[in-house]
Amino acid sequence: MRVSSNQILEAGVKSMESSLADAMAWQKKISTGKNYSKASDNPYAVSRGVRLEFDVARLEMYKTNQNYVASSHAIAQTQMSTIIDEITVLKQAFVQSQNGALNSNNFRALKIQAEQIRDTIKAQSVAKDATGNAIFPETIYNVQIEPNLTVKSGVQFSDLSGNYLNSSATDQFDFSALTLASGDTVRIGTVTFTASGATTGSSLASQFVAYLNSGTAGTSGAFANTGSGTSIANWTGTASASSGVLTLVATTAGSGKVSPGDAATTISAVSGSVKSTFTDGGVDETSSDLYQKINDFVTYLDERASGSSLTKTAGAIESGLDAIFDRITTAQQRSGGIAAQVDISKEAMGTIGTEMAATASALLDTDLAAATAAYTRSQTLLNAAQAMFARLQQSSLFSKL
Repeated sequence: MRVSSNQILEAGVKSMESSLADAMAWQKKISTGKNYSKASDNPYAVSRGVRLEFDVARLEMYKTNQNYVASSHAIAQTQMSTIIDEITVLKQAFVQSQNGALNSNNFRALKIQAEQIRDTIKAQSVAKDATGNAIFPETIYNVQIEPNLTVKSGVQFSDLSGNYLNSSATDQFDFSALTLASGDTVRIGTVTFTASGATTGSSLASQFVAYLNSGTAGTSGAFANTGSGTSIANWTGTASASSGVLTLVATTAGSGKVSPGDAATTISAVSGSVKSTFTDGGVDETSSDLYQKINDFVTYLDERASGSSLTKTAGAIESGLDAIFDRITTAQQRSGGIAAQVDISKEAMGTIGTEMAATASALLDTDLAAATAAYTRSQTLLNAAQAMFARLQQSSLFSKL
């Protein structure tokens, strides 16, 4: 077998190229911290690692939601604790008011105390946190704190205060462009109209008004209600119509806090909707059940001080104070349960997140100790190959024979 000088030189060059490529590959892994530069390096590891990184990012979203819910409920619970303490003082004042030895001045003193507490609780019920958001908002949402688990975002104003009046709330539906044929339907909230003949939008709005205000049957169709009576659930005020625009008004306690939603329509077998225009009048805390029951106690004390006839009996006053006390303590307990659930979820998601991050790191990240050792080995082999090649260039195989 023949061995030429060129073969020896080519083997040296290949050895250097191989060692250089290995050294550069390990150097890249060390500098980037990534074990693979492209998916083809290891399709399974890369795809699995990317999926795990996505799941870790999603867990971070849950963590953000958990912190938001925990903070919201913590602030609400603190506020409710203060209100409960103040109502306890009111209940004690009521017990004092039943002392037959009290005179007019004593009742006036109790009245002043009750008024101060009433006004303080009124302010506390609509107070805002440091970010400018209501501690007890009108609307709360379902917030996802882990896969397949949602909780309430906070404590709703109505949970604290009971029913309250919001007479400024309105919702409008523009039917002016509608033309119904027999069998077509229009649904708002719990009320559905089914046309038995041709019906214009203007006529439809007027028929809704007649039905909602007086229970009058439709003149060109029939009404059906899955709610109670002839009203749309939560909208028991007097409805009105003008040029095909139906207006709902909230004029009863607790109504009008949410829109019935868009009017669902099925017209000539084509489904669609008529957008609603909802106007929320805001909170009127002086009309809340919480405020009214405390104010009844203030009125009771004033009547006792002046010797006037009582608007409400002592039994009714006591029952009212007990009712608001029970409602707020129940809301606080419910909020505490959610806070405890969030704490458990935090711990569980934290453990899962740590495990996922570790697994993703093991799949995708460079093992610096192993990579540094491999880089050093490749660099040593490269240096040896370069030294050998330099010596081969200065001699030939025949000079050694």
